[in-house]
Amino acid sequence: MCSTEKRKAFLTKILDNDNAPAVGFLPAEVNALLNIDIPYAKSCVGELSFSEPHYSGKGHLPPGSYLDGLSNSISYIENFTEARHRFEISQISNTLTAMRYMYEHDRKLTTYTFRKEDNINDTCSSIQEKFEDIRSAQNSNIDFLIKKISYELSNNGLWYGFHASPGGYIEYSELGEDLYYGLSGMAYGLAMIHQNKPIPKESILHTLNEAYNRVNKKLQNRGTHLGGSHFGLSSSVLPLIITLKYFEDNRHDELLSQYKSYFHSAISEDWWQKYFWGADLLSGMYGTLSVLTKLYELTKDNDFRELACNLYKKIDSELVLLNGKRLVQFDRSITTRNDSLLSGLSHGVMGCAYSIFYFYRTISKNQKTYSTFVDFLDWELQQYDKNIKNWPDYRRRSESTNGEFSWSHGLPGNYLILQYFSEHHVPEALEFIRNNPPCSFFSYENLRQRKRPINDSICHGAYGLLNIIKSVYPPSLLDQRVYTWLNISLLAEHDTRELRTRAADPLGLWVGKTGAILGAHGVLNESFKFPFLIHQMDYLQ
Repeated sequence: MCSTEKRKAFLTKILDNDNAPAVGFLPAEVNALLNIDIPYAKSCVGELSFSEPHYSGKGHLPPGSYLDGLSNSISYIENFTEARHRFEISQISNTLTAMRYMYEHDRKLTTYTFRKEDNINDTCSSIQEKFEDIRSAQNSNIDFLIKKISYELSNNGLWYGFHASPGGYIEYSELGEDLYYGLSGMAYGLAMIHQNKPIPKESILHTLNEAYNRVNKKLQNRGTHLGGSHFGLSSSVLPLIITLKYFEDNRHDELLSQYKSYFHSAISEDWWQKYFWGADLLSGMYGTLSVLTKLYELTKDNDFRELACNLYKKIDSELVLLNGKRLVQFDRSITTRNDSLLSGLSHGVMGCAYSIFYFYRTISKNQKTYSTFVDFLDWELQQYDKNIKNWPDYRRRSESTNGEFSWSHGLPGNYLILQYFSEHHVPEALEFIRNNPPCSFFSYENLRQRKRPINDSICHGAYGLLNIIKSVYPPSLLDQRVYTWLNISLLAEHDTRELRTRAADPLGLWVGKTGAILGAHGVLNESFKFPFLIHQMDYLQ
C-alpha cells in the first residue's frame, strides 16, 4: 500500500465489481481517507495483516475502552447508505484521477506540459502583464469556488475535495472542518478576501454555518482529535471565532465555552496524548499550545491561559535529554533518524520551538521555558546544511537530499520563524540572519538553484513562496524573472491542466483554491500580509 503503482492497481480493483478486493481492504481504505491516513497491508502466511500509523505516548488506555480503527471501519461499511456508497465510488475514482498525474516523492511530479513556452530566461513579459495573469486566475478561482459552495451544500451537505501533498500521496475524500484544507479554513480565507473583494456574503455564511455545525457537534460528542494548529478541532476553533466575530455572530462565545470544556476533559485523562496526532505544530500538541496561546491573546480569558500552562507542563514532562539538550521526540515510523527527530516548521523541531517561544513570550515569561526553547532552536540551527543552503528532510517519505523549499518544510518556513525570533532579540536567530541575509536565499540567482514549484498553493507552491518573499525580501519581487521561475503565469492556466478537473480540484486554504485566491491577493495588494504563523491571526476589521 506504500507503492503508488500498487495503490493504483488496488483502487482500480475496488471499482471492478467482477473482481472484488480481499475482505478488509475496502474498510481500511475508507477509514484511511476519512481520517487523513493511509493503512499499510502485508501478506502474512496466507492472510492479510493490516497496521495503521500511530504516534507513541506514555499514557495507557485500558483494554475494551476503545474500538480499533479496522473494526470501526468494518462497522462503518456495514451501516452506510446507498447514497454514501455513491460518494465512496466518487472518492476512489477521483483519487485515481489524481494519482494518474503524480509520482513518488523526489521524482518527476507531473507529466503535464504547459501550453506556453516554459523558458525561465524569457524576460519579455513585464511584471504588470504577470499581474494581469494573476488577477485573471484569482477571478476565475473566486467564480469556481462560489459555484462549488452552492452546489455542494445545496445537494447533500457533504463536501468532497482534494488532499494534496507536495510530492507524495494525494487523496480525494470528504473534507473536514480543519484550517488546512477544511471548511473553517475556507470560511476564514473567504472572510479575509471579503474585506477587499466583492464576494457574496451568503456564500461565506453558508460555509461558516456548515463548519460551525460540524465543530459544535464534535465538541458535544467526545472522541474527536484535538489535533494541532492546522489539523483537528483545535485548528478549526481559531479561524471560526475570528470569522464569527467578523460577521458579528455571537455564537463565538458558545464555541469558546464548549472548546474549553472539551479540552479540559481531554487533558485530564491518563492517556491525554491520544487526542493529538503526535508532537508537532501542524497536527500535534505543540500546535494546540499555539492555538491556546492565541486564544488567550485574543480574548484575555484566563481560562485559556491556565489551559495553555497545563498543556505545557504535560509537554515538558515528555521531553528527553539528547546530547545535553532537552528535546521532543517524534514517532520512529515517521523519521529516519535514530534519535527520532525531524527538522522544519510543520512537523519538526523548528515548529515546536516556535510554539514554545510564542507561549513563553505571551504567557509563561519563565526562564526555564526560555531555556527549553533555546535547546530546540540550537538543535534546529545545527541541522542547517551550508552546502545546500537548506535544511535536510528527515521524514521516511522523503528521499530528497536537498530537502523541500516551501513554507511547510525547508528554508522558507524556517526563515520566517527565525525573523520572528530576531524581531524579539533572540541572539541565535539574530546571528543566523546576520550571517545569512535574505538576499542570499531569495534573489533570482539563488532561486534558480532550487526545484521549481509545480502548484500554486500556499503550503508547498508558488503563492506561498511569493508571499514569503514579500515578507522577508520584497526587492526580489521587483525582478520579473522571479515570477517566470515560479511558473506563476503558467499555473494561472487553470482550465488547461489535467489535474484541475472539476471532480478533483483542491478547495482549501493551504492547499487549494481559497489559498490561491488569498495568495494572489497578497501579491496584488501591497498592504495585505498573509498570516503564515498563528500569532499573526487577528480579528478581521
